[in-house]
Amino acid sequence: RLWRHRVPSEAQELYRRGDLAQRVGTPDQSRQSVSYFERAVRIDPLYADAWGALALAYTHNLDGYGEAELASLPGRIRSAAAKALELDSDNADAQLALVCIDPFFRNWVRVEGDMRRICNRFPGHWLAHGRLAMLMYHVGRLEDGIALHRQVIAIDPMIPFPYAVSAAALSNLGRVQEADTVLEEASDKWPAHPLLWVMKYSHLLFSGRPKAAAAFIADPDALPSGFGPAQVEPRLELARAVEGQPIEVARSIERHLGLAGQDPTHIPVAAMIFSLLGRLDLTFASLDRYYFSRGSFAAPSLTGPYTRRNTDTLFWAPMAAVRPDARFARLLRETGLESYWRQTRTVPDFRRATAV
Repeated sequence: RLWRHRVPSEAQELYRRGDLAQRVGTPDQSRQSVSYFERAVRIDPLYADAWGALALAYTHNLDGYGEAELASLPGRIRSAAAKALELDSDNADAQLALVCIDPFFRNWVRVEGDMRRICNRFPGHWLAHGRLAMLMYHVGRLEDGIALHRQVIAIDPMIPFPYAVSAAALSNLGRVQEADTVLEEASDKWPAHPLLWVMKYSHLLFSGRPKAAAAFIADPDALPSGFGPAQVEPRLELARAVEGQPIEVARSIERHLGLAGQDPTHIPVAAMIFSLLGRLDLTFASLDRYYFSRGSFAAPSLTGPYTRRNTDTLFWAPMAAVRPDARFARLLRETGLESYWRQTRTVPDFRRATAV
């Protein structure tokens, strides 16, 4: 009788370690959490919480795999989630994992509805609120995303990710002092977290402080473990380019043309940089390739039903220069974002700001 099942202490400890690892929010710890949960269910195949956690941990990898490897992940997620739900029909992690298999792109309405149902059913589930917050950023509803990430922080104030991403959203809304405060609080807790380091640099750079951004990343005491010239030099180059140094502008554009050509997942970042440096034609050419696989910006890339196409960067501050362009309105229509806003009767924050 499953309700009399007793989980061995070793499996419980592995589950606990896996839960802590995934809260760190770094790729290596996400992989480690999978390992912990897989070992837990090997020790105890009737451990419903571990099966659900394993299904959810697999979803962290959906954004970082090549298409060939990506194809195997949904089956593994469904299998682990099915086992969890067989043992516990109300398992929250398994329910969320199944919702997270499909990409946000062009599934915003359905995924939002499913996630809100889970958040209402499990108000203390930090990752359900965090995933819904990310969806809000992808549809330009930054204020709503910030509110959800504040709920995550209230549930557990020792998770770095919601601080970093909500600070970025505040920065992109022009609420610079609030973003400074959030980043300062997070840096006191995690002085060398990679995501916080990247977000603080971006915040300084995109809020009109390129010299401060350059000084920050040049500080060896602020550098995350394992980071070095490969992470610092391109960002120094970009900071100097934003200051208006013509040689650095050319170098930075050339660098990101190369990176985006080699790896389509870099295009959203490259498009922001092209916009920031005044190369709007490159911005639209790169986004046409990224979202619609058309044009000659780069060679076509393999896509499938689980391919991620992120839209959150469309609403970042560096993209303000392209929004008055008629091509941006076309982009919003063709991606389906305009349809999402009509169906949900919502308005993206950048339009509210324009109206004010």
